[in-house]
Amino acid sequence: MSNNSQDMAVVYANKAHLLEQLGRRQEALVSYRQALQLDPDDVLTTTLFREAQRREQLTLDKDKQERIDRLVAELLQPIFPPNPKCQKSVKELNLLNKPF
Repeated sequence: MSNNSQDMAVVYANKAHLLEQLGRRQEALVSYRQALQLDPDDVLTTTLFREAQRREQLTLDKDKQERIDRLVAELLQPIFPPNPKCQKSVKELNLLNKPF
């Protein structure tokens, strides 16, 4: 690999890292891919890319779970209408389930 390709791979990897720090995960993944096309043997960039993919998947999974929770609540509302007396106890139960 030429020095120019290696230098460009570092530029793309650095750009990806900065984009990820800004919360722009999709753009970061594109830049990591560009870096790895230029230097596929770069262990650090490969590791950072895989971590970025994992974090993006966790975010997607969390978003999906939140949508599922909202849909279930909407489906259950006609069967179990909101009860102000129960809301407080549900919130308290949620606090009890959190790890210390």
